[in-house]
Amino acid sequence: SGVVNLDAADGDQPTLAARARITVDNLSVDRRLVARRVYASLRAQGDVLIIDSVRGSFAGGQIDAAGRVALSDGRGTLQIRLGAINASRGLMFFSPDAENWGDGILSGRLTLESDRSYRVRGAVAVRDSRVFGIPTGAAHASLVGSAERDLSRWTLSLHSIESAVEQGRLLGTANLRSSSARPGAFDLTSQWTARRLDFGRLLDEAGGSSRSYARGNLNGTLSLNGTGIRSAADLTGRFNAELAGSQARAFPGLTSAQAYLGAFSLAGTRFEEGGVRGTIGAGMARIEDFWLLSSRLQVLARGRIFLASGYMDVDAVIATGNFDVANIAITAIAEQLAIGAALPIAAIIRVNRLLSNRTLFVEVQGLISDPRLRLRPFDTLRQGARRFLVREAAATFAPIAVGGSAILNRSDR
Repeated sequence: SGVVNLDAADGDQPTLAARARITVDNLSVDRRLVARRVYASLRAQGDVLIIDSVRGSFAGGQIDAAGRVALSDGRGTLQIRLGAINASRGLMFFSPDAENWGDGILSGRLTLESDRSYRVRGAVAVRDSRVFGIPTGAAHASLVGSAERDLSRWTLSLHSIESAVEQGRLLGTANLRSSSARPGAFDLTSQWTARRLDFGRLLDEAGGSSRSYARGNLNGTLSLNGTGIRSAADLTGRFNAELAGSQARAFPGLTSAQAYLGAFSLAGTRFEEGGVRGTIGAGMARIEDFWLLSSRLQVLARGRIFLASGYMDVDAVIATGNFDVANIAITAIAEQLAIGAALPIAAIIRVNRLLSNRTLFVEVQGLISDPRLRLRPFDTLRQGARRFLVREAAATFAPIAVGGSAILNRSDR
């Protein structure tokens, strides 16, 4: 609905001027409500449409815009201000799957230019954000983008991304574009750096738990990419992080081991060294190398975490006490593994006896928010995990020279 006023000017070059006030109710995209009401105040002067104001509700927040557009060729510029809109609803113009990509409360100032295509630049800020279900806190970034007139093809580059996440900082860059291989999806290349991120609280929130984990300190890098992305199952990448300075109770499942550690208490235990490396693909994060070292507690692990569900499946070694640096048996087995020799059953039994008084072999399974730890006899562990754990245990617990070659502490690698 609206009101239109027309004025004609006489002269050598007659012109037609018009003013309009328009109200649009229940604006929808693909039958999904985007805005309940939008008001527009417009003027036409000859070939130019002057947009004095467009304002109203949009995607749960507010939008204001002003600018001008040439009626003959569509060239124009709009200044746009977004106030506290729902990010996933606002992105539905680009894909109906946008609500699965992420969410948050978005604000920003943008300049939109139109010609044969659209171009946009500006800065945005988002709070209470989540990307594929992972909390990413409050963030801000500068952006540059472009799109075809029908929005079928588009690109978006986010630079100088900085996010405050669980008492730490997340920095990065991300380049997105519409996927030619999969309509309605997008392609992604991105690089991220985490600084002093409290991953204990991050895992707590991601898993929907109300428990308060102890401090987990993470510094590391992440590359996250993908083609034809519609969900977390389409992501690929690598991660590498240091965990030094983390408290034992920050790690899901580790607190359940307390019942098996006798007089040793996890409370107050802090790891002087630690790290994790792995890959992302097929909807899961594969932990290839995970270690935590303190003077009285050492942990080694490998496994996987399913991104969509937050379910974890990890095999681990947990050891306490004063570690014997002269364990020849473990060192000899590590050398066998290094040259690809078969692992004798007798050797497994011998190592099991040597370690049984100070070492736990466990499976940690379940949701990150509340995983279950199950004690396993060493000789029942899956073959792949068994070979990994013996090799890693030898490198950590037996730093001695055999045959002229040294097997180093995990911290010396």
